[in-house]
Amino acid sequence: SIAVCMQLYQHTKSSKYFYKAFEYSEKNKAGILLEALASAEAKEFAGIPENVLNREKEILAQISYLKNKIIEKPDDIDMRTKFFSLQREHDDFVEQIENLYSEYYNLKYSPFSVTMNDVRRILDEETTLISYFTTLKSDFIYLFILQNDSAQIQFTQKADLFDQNLSEFRKCFFSNKEDNMKRFVELGRKLYKQLIPRDLFADGSVKKLVIIPDANLGEIP
Repeated sequence: SIAVCMQLYQHTKSSKYFYKAFEYSEKNKAGILLEALASAEAKEFAGIPENVLNREKEILAQISYLKNKIIEKPDDIDMRTKFFSLQREHDDFVEQIENLYSEYYNLKYSPFSVTMNDVRRILDEETTLISYFTTLKSDFIYLFILQNDSAQIQFTQKADLFDQNLSEFRKCFFSNKEDNMKRFVELGRKLYKQLIPRDLFADGSVKKLVIIPDANLGEIP
């Protein structure tokens, strides 16, 4: 597991355990990683028409929207029906992509194991990627911080009421009440301090930030 790899890395300082920990952390979220890194650039090498990419984004955005609404209103049958209909539409879309644009399909949808070097080769000198690893039962959050010329890992212990604050932050985001907006800003600052390294933007070299969430961190709007 990642925790074992990190203990071995801290004890031996061998980079192989660091790299293996990253591979474990990304194994179950390779699709998110590819979407963040590859989708926008896919048409440049795979010949994907702009309208096809836009359609994919529209379907995924609608699915994401309905998924959030279902969390708020789990008994809404009509919303669930629309959600499952869109999922079927996306499945059909993916099948068409596989037949018409195999390179893009292989990049984005085929299962694979991503390595740290794979990611670093994609990043330009102004971009930093932070990939998080945690679980609901864990007291710690691991941050894999990658740039094209460096890689490091940090871990932070979850602050008191971290998971509750994250859930409340999400609820405040969907509220129009003024009191909730104030609380939203307050919680946002707490989460930012917990999740973003303090010195990340210190020298001004980081212009773009790619975030790969994990577990309930993916619920942050």
